[in-house]
Amino acid sequence: MIAKRYLAAAAAAVLAVSSIPSAFTANADALLPGDVTMDGEVGLQDVAAVRQYLDGDIELTPAELELANVYRPDSSGVDFYDFCALFNYDSRAIDQLPYDGTLNNVALNAHNSWEIQSDLIMTENRLAGVSLVLDGKIGLKFHAQLDSEATRVVLSGPDGKVKFTDLESCKTIDPETGAPIYQFTYYVNATQADADITMQVFYSNIDSQKMDIEEPDGSRSEDFTVHRCVNDYLEAYEYNGGNADALVSALDNYTKAASNFFNGTDYTISGIGAVDLNELEQFKPDFSDEDAADGDPSSNIKLSLILNSATTLRLYWDLIDKGDEAKLFDVDAFVALDDLTAVYDSKKDKTYFEITDIPAGKLTEQYRLTYGCDLYFNPMSYVYRVLLAEQNGDPIATPQLVDLAKSLYVYARAAYNYSY
Repeated sequence: MIAKRYLAAAAAAVLAVSSIPSAFTANADALLPGDVTMDGEVGLQDVAAVRQYLDGDIELTPAELELANVYRPDSSGVDFYDFCALFNYDSRAIDQLPYDGTLNNVALNAHNSWEIQSDLIMTENRLAGVSLVLDGKIGLKFHAQLDSEATRVVLSGPDGKVKFTDLESCKTIDPETGAPIYQFTYYVNATQADADITMQVFYSNIDSQKMDIEEPDGSRSEDFTVHRCVNDYLEAYEYNGGNADALVSALDNYTKAASNFFNGTDYTISGIGAVDLNELEQFKPDFSDEDAADGDPSSNIKLSLILNSATTLRLYWDLIDKGDEAKLFDVDAFVALDDLTAVYDSKKDKTYFEITDIPAGKLTEQYRLTYGCDLYFNPMSYVYRVLLAEQNGDPIATPQLVDLAKSLYVYARAAYNYSY
């Protein structure tokens, strides 16, 4: 049983300063591991001494540091985990020092005292790395080795939490080592590239029972949480001359342009100077009035893009009624897609057809929508209309919107080249 022990944070300095000898004279080899105060036993005074050393309030001699280094002493110097090991030992949660197994966390409670917690630290959870998802959506994939006691993983970000409880379905095998690697993905939209995405591992369904995670560099966080964002990956990416280079660069510009337009940031956008209306002419929508239904010319059709992790394309037309159905075809792939059912937008008092979750590599593909007549368009038709509005002096085509449209086009082309 774990004995409940408390260490008042304010009192730790007094304990430490009053109990550590001014000069080290004993032989460290003759003392007990953890007996930092060299009084012949390991107790709260030693815990306090290490805590104050970590807080920068006192110095320890090399011999004292050797005695304090009780958690995996061959792997690192004195750190938070040595403090936890001493506290666990004093609380009878473990029965030996040095120690190299699982520890209970030690944290400040509501009374500003150090107290043993239910969280598990120094487990076998290890973040192997993080990769950018290149499947047409924007997201981060966490690659991790998990402790055998892990029961669930939670990724948290700007759109809430994603919980993974069926860990076996997330498991793959490392082709080089043959070891199991678990993969967990969190998707974001183009404006959320700098949003914090966190990973936590639990050993039960209780949210307080977290397990720590070792970072790729061997460090461990005291808050049991790994923090990453898409921009971390984009900034750290090492260019090597392949198609992925162009995609990463284009995605970097696209997310910055989206942030400028939607969030009012002021990122510098590059790589879009050569994009003009002539280049986008091939994506001009074909809404021929010769085939248009009576009463509402197809020139009234409006297009909009929803910039989720994957892109959604909406087609608005006053002719459309809620519940109407239309046939949709991928012209480039020569295949019929799922039929579309019209959706009513109560905020705009408009009804539309929408093509959802268009991956980045398919943003330049042509669609044919049959609804009384044949309408030909694709997501880049929206970009064409933005640049046309700019050319015509339409105030709706702000510099930020034009940059976003051009960046989306460059991203779409790079994704197509990468995918095909």
